[in-house]
Amino acid sequence: MKRETPYRLAGRVKAPEVPCSGIEKRRALRVRLQAGQTLEAAAFVLAERKKLKVQIEPPDTLVVEYSVRDHLLVELEEALIAAGFTLDDTLAARVQRAWYHYCEAVQREHLEQPERLLKQAQTAFVQEYQEHPHGDHDPAPEELRHYH
Repeated sequence: MKRETPYRLAGRVKAPEVPCSGIEKRRALRVRLQAGQTLEAAAFVLAERKKLKVQIEPPDTLVVEYSVRDHLLVELEEALIAAGFTLDDTLAARVQRAWYHYCEAVQREHLEQPERLLKQAQTAFVQEYQEHPHGDHDPAPEELRHYH
């Protein structure tokens, strides 16, 4: 069953796509190259991973395409840093990467959660609610409730 099926069964409309949604990602990593480093070497570090596409955009950018199920941006950045490369550390780049890290961590966490069948849960709640006395019942006798 698709993830949005329970929501559709409950009569909910799927929200429109937002920029950080979807599990297929395409991210640009700007690398500050030191003496003796090449963009091809940085691409090679990432290309060793499965289910990851790496493209080189000169002079200093690697474009990576991956699924959140398989990789996270923070893992790819850590691999580059471990290999001796330095990422762009401007304020804008750091804020953008931090936002991507947060979004991907939340998406990965949500993908690991079991599906909730909202329709069945709601039906069970209604049945349970009807079986127990609650404040919606009129305590007056039947003949007094219809008195005119």
